[in-house]
Amino acid sequence: RNAPKCSNRKYWQQLKLLDCRDVDTNEGMYGSCIKHLTKAVACGSAEAYVTVFRPTNPGTGDGPAIWNEQLLSYAAYNQDGKVIGDPKNLSFTQMLEERFGWKGPPDGKQGPYDYLPLVIQSSPNDAP
Repeated sequence: RNAPKCSNRKYWQQLKLLDCRDVDTNEGMYGSCIKHLTKAVACGSAEAYVTVFRPTNPGTGDGPAIWNEQLLSYAAYNQDGKVIGDPKNLSFTQMLEERFGWKGPPDGKQGPYDYLPLVIQSSPNDAP
């Protein structure tokens, strides 16, 4: 929680909580994520927020999930043996292409700064 490499580390007393334990749909989770991002940058400088969804019951895996490592991150593409974008997201980008047919920006121009879509699943019984 206080790792030196964390660019936005704050003391726990300054961490702001967004309690979303009542949210139980993909749409609700998406709205909560957008609210999180909006609040975090509303003052012109990033503030530390944590958004909490309902917990997963131990042993069942029945809770909500956000598949992405971060709410905002860049895609990565393998173009002619060279990785374009954020290399750590290459396998996630490839999974999006294979499983969901995602090909990058609507204009079809894949670049190094293409945001990944959020993959949200409110329950294992719901499609992401």
